[in-house]
Amino acid sequence: MEFFDTLKSKFSSTPKDNHLQEVQNDLPNFTETKKQVVKVNLRDYGFKKAGHHEADAKALENLFNQILNGYIIDENANEERQLKEKQRIDAQIGAIDQQAQNLQMEIRKINETDIPKIQNTIDFLDDEVHNIKLEVINHAQNPNHLNKFTLNLYWLVFIPATIFLYLFYVSAVYSGFFRDVINEVQQAGANGIASVLAAIFAKKAFTEFNLHWFAPIIFFVFGIVLHVAYEPSKWRFVKMLGILLFVLLADALLAYFVENKSHEVKIMMGLDEPNYHFYTSAVFYIVLVMGYCTCLGWSVILHQIKEEYGKKDVEKIAKMEIEIRKEKRLALVNQVQDLKALLITHEGGINKLKKEIEHLNKLREQITLSISDLEQRITNFYDGWLIYLNKLNDSTGLKNECDAILRKFYQQHIYKKNTPLNEVNA
Repeated sequence: MEFFDTLKSKFSSTPKDNHLQEVQNDLPNFTETKKQVVKVNLRDYGFKKAGHHEADAKALENLFNQILNGYIIDENANEERQLKEKQRIDAQIGAIDQQAQNLQMEIRKINETDIPKIQNTIDFLDDEVHNIKLEVINHAQNPNHLNKFTLNLYWLVFIPATIFLYLFYVSAVYSGFFRDVINEVQQAGANGIASVLAAIFAKKAFTEFNLHWFAPIIFFVFGIVLHVAYEPSKWRFVKMLGILLFVLLADALLAYFVENKSHEVKIMMGLDEPNYHFYTSAVFYIVLVMGYCTCLGWSVILHQIKEEYGKKDVEKIAKMEIEIRKEKRLALVNQVQDLKALLITHEGGINKLKKEIEHLNKLREQITLSISDLEQRITNFYDGWLIYLNKLNDSTGLKNECDAILRKFYQQHIYKKNTPLNEVNA
C-alpha cells in the first residue's frame, strides 16, 4: 500500500488546487477596466499639462507615450479604425480566455474527480487481493477444497501400487497357468531348486512373452469398475458387493492354481504328501491377500484421486483472480500516469495562453494613428507645451531638455531610426 500512499500524495487535491489557483490568478483578465481615454484640444492640453508639471521633461516623455498609446487624443480625431482594431483584439483575447477557462475546468475535473475515482478503484482492488489471500489461508483445511499435499501423497502410493499389481498378476498368472514345472525340475539341478520352488514370483514370467503379460488388464478393469460402482446411485452397495465378491472369487481361483502348481513341484521333489488340502497352504492365502487387498486398495486410491481433482482448487482460482486484479491495477496506474502527464500539458497550455493574452493586451495598448496623424498630434501638443515654456524666465535649460525628449520620440516612433537625430526639427 505504500505505493498508493505515495501516489495519493502526488495527486492529492490540496496542492493541485493551490497550484491551479496560482495559475488562475496569473491569468490576466482582458475585461479589466482600461485606462481612461482623454479627448481634448491637444494644443490647449499641452499648455495645461506644461503648467501642471512645470514643463518637466520626464513628464513630457510620459505624456508623449500616452498620446502614442491612444489615451490622449485630439477632440476632432476619428477613432473608428482604432476602435475596430481594438474590438478585433478583444475578440481574440476573449476566445483565448475561453480556452484557458476550459483547460482550468479540465484540470479541476482531473484533480477532483478522475484521479480520486481511479485511486478508489485501485484501493478496492488491493483490498480484494488481500481478502483473497486471507480466504485461501482460512480455508486451507476445508475438506471441500483441493489439498495438494493429499493429492501428491495419493499419487506417490498409486503409481508404485500400479506397478506392483501389474508385476504381481503377470507372475501369478504365469505361475498358475503357463508354468512348465516338469521341464523346470529337470533343468534345475541341485543349484536351481530355490528358483523352482518360488511359487509366486517366477523369473521366467518376465522373460517369456505370452498372454500372461496382458492378464493384469482384467484385474485393473475390476478395480476401475469398483471405483465407478462407488459413485452414489440407487443400487450402489449391491453393485459394490457383487464386484467385491467377483474379484474375491477371481483372486481365490488364481491363488488356488498357483498353490496347485507349487504342490506339484514339491511332490516331484519328494517334499510334500500327495494328499493335502489347498486351503491349508500359506501360499494360497498369501496370493489371495496380495492380489485381492492390493486391488481393492488400488481402486480406493483411484477413487480418492478422482475426488481430489473434483474439488475446488482454491489456490489455483485465487492465483487467477489475483492476476486479473493485478492486470487491472497496472492499467489503472498507467491511467493515473497519463492523467499526470495531461495535467502538465494543460498547465503548459494555460501558461502559453496567458502569454498570448498579455501580448494581445500590449498590442491593444499600442494601437495608434498613422505616422502622419501621430506626428500631427505630437506637434500640436508640443506647441502648447512650448507656449508655456516661452512665458517662463530663463527657460533655456528646460527647453533643451524637452527638445531632446522630442527628438528621441521622433527617432523611435516616427522616423524609425532612419533619420539622424540632428535632422529632427524641434
